[in-house]
Amino acid sequence: MLALGLSWPLPLHLSTHLTGDPGGDTGVYVWNLWHFRRELMQGRDPYYTSALFVPTGRADLALHNYTVFTNLLSVPLQPRLGLIATFNVLYLALGVLNAYAMFLLARRVSGNVVGAWLAGVLFAFSPFLTARGTAHFSLVAAAPLPVFLLLLKKLKETLRARYAVGAGLTLAWALYCDPYYAVFCVLIAAANLGYTMLRVTRDPGAQPPRAVLRVLDGLLLLLIALAAWSAVAGETLLRSGGLQIGLSANTPMLLIVLILALRLTLSLSLRSRLEPDLPFRTWAWLGAVGVMTASVALLPFLHAVVTRIADGEFVSPHIYWRSSPRGVDALAYFMPNPNHRLFGGPGHDWLQRERLDGFAENAAALTLAAPAVILLGFWHRRRALPARWAFFAIFFALLALGPFVWVGGVNTWIPTPWAALRFVPGIGLVHSPGRFAVVVMMAISVLFALAVTELLGRHPRHRWPITAAIGAALLFELAPLPRPLYSAEIPRVFRTIADDPRDVRVLELPTGIRDGTSSTGRCSAAAQFHQTLHGKPLVGGYLSRVSANRVRASRRLPVLDALFTLSAGDTLTPEQRQHAFAYRARFLRRSRLGYVVIDTSRASRHLRHFTIQVLALTKIGQDGPYELYVP
Repeated sequence: MLALGLSWPLPLHLSTHLTGDPGGDTGVYVWNLWHFRRELMQGRDPYYTSALFVPTGRADLALHNYTVFTNLLSVPLQPRLGLIATFNVLYLALGVLNAYAMFLLARRVSGNVVGAWLAGVLFAFSPFLTARGTAHFSLVAAAPLPVFLLLLKKLKETLRARYAVGAGLTLAWALYCDPYYAVFCVLIAAANLGYTMLRVTRDPGAQPPRAVLRVLDGLLLLLIALAAWSAVAGETLLRSGGLQIGLSANTPMLLIVLILALRLTLSLSLRSRLEPDLPFRTWAWLGAVGVMTASVALLPFLHAVVTRIADGEFVSPHIYWRSSPRGVDALAYFMPNPNHRLFGGPGHDWLQRERLDGFAENAAALTLAAPAVILLGFWHRRRALPARWAFFAIFFALLALGPFVWVGGVNTWIPTPWAALRFVPGIGLVHSPGRFAVVVMMAISVLFALAVTELLGRHPRHRWPITAAIGAALLFELAPLPRPLYSAEIPRVFRTIADDPRDVRVLELPTGIRDGTSSTGRCSAAAQFHQTLHGKPLVGGYLSRVSANRVRASRRLPVLDALFTLSAGDTLTPEQRQHAFAYRARFLRRSRLGYVVIDTSRASRHLRHFTIQVLALTKIGQDGPYELYVP
């Protein structure tokens, strides 16, 4: 009931509306469900597609955010409910599954059903997951994360191999929800193991090296002065006689943080050592069981990845020290729910302005209710926060900040652990570190459950009024009502294409090839959303990762090169124009192009006129801004 209520009025429009714009990422996630079932029903491997990138051959979907878990769930539902209703029903079901998974973890940790239930609500309908429901459908499937942590906890307590098997299967489940979540599971396991085995203590007999501390203090003062001078004066060069030294805030801040860490270690006489509570052989055996189980469950995915590598199509984003993608702004943690229609507007608008990738990638609010309850639960008797869960929350909060800390839209250049971890193979595939905030929310939810348990235990006579007050405050802040909805109606011109029994291809303009890190031309996910109706292969396309080889193969075709150039808003050279006209007959034969759809609200006048000329188009229909042509 909560899932229905907190998504209102979506339950009234299950077949006609979506929580995200179908012209954005939401359209691709709808396409995932449609494409997966279509390939499966036709006896083809759903990890490959010939539905996109005409006429350059089939593409594999190993590195695409393919949502295999929800795709599988959708297979029996689509014929009964329809594609849009299936998508929405699964969206609602994922909220319930997230809540239940978090409930199981919180109950195991706190031993309290009421606190665990409230923690499930906090996690499942948190600002992070609600915001992702407007664009990043895969991230809504977050249930594997608390389940994985629950299994790790049971594994440590019992040392039974069945929990290692369960953890391996859950890792595979996480990848089939969103590949980022598989990486998060690996980091959760590493952080859990590190917290268990690593001990940091003070050596009471050691004397801090005073001379070394003075040198470090002097270096700190010098670096702080340099950073301040560079920031105030705007200077990027330090001149001394004929010597010029380049300055930026990045290097001084990195050195300041490293020297501060070294000084703290020396002044407190900190010592670290490994104290495994179990023999290494035991951990290695259980880890091997989990890895082997995950590998077997991931065989379809691994086969597609190996094939992609063999074909030279594997894509890994380049990682640069200074210009890697940033994480969430530090202030994003400490604002009211930006999804709330009464008081979330200022926060929503600020997050939207702060980043090119918009609000959905930046929402990470911990809410006001949850931290308040945690403070009330642990502050009254000066009880310390449970160290393990506080460590998890802080560690992943630092990762979610990205490589450098941003505060109020200003890059402080203070490095976080992600500045180093992003260079670790596999881990560096996480291109959007702000998504680590989901793990922060999970840890906060556990602390919230423990705080509720503490409050109820402290005031047993008032447990129900306290529960009601906390629940009411939580639900009020989490409720994003009414939810903004987007029409899922597809223009009538695509029905004309769908009614054509011929095996032909479709070109929508503007066109291009786009992935999560780059764009050639100007591709819109709306084309793939429309494809779920007409079912015919498309020129161009949008996947999470597209290889440079694919882009080069498309641009070697003069007609596509010209269309990509004009779609991007650039001007054709005389050579491009000449080659496009010379190649058009071969392009039409090779592509088997049957229809061209021009979105006049997005296509430039030059693009429209050139396409009509080069492909000798005849207009046969129009619906709103969409014009339908045939060659």
